[in-house]
Amino acid sequence: MTDDEATNHLSSSLAEELTAAIRGTSAAVVVAHDRQLLRDLADRPRLRVGEPSR
Repeated sequence: MTDDEATNHLSSSLAEELTAAIRGTSAAVVVAHDRQLLRDLADRPRLRVGEPSR
């Protein structure tokens, strides 16, 4: 993991709380490149910029 990951400086419990908070909102959330966060939220709808929509 690189130093610019969004959850890099969070404890594992705070990273889990962040994931839970994102899951609990219906608002749009931008997750750019944090691989673990992307894996944890893989079941949420995604809009991939630059890719044709389905």
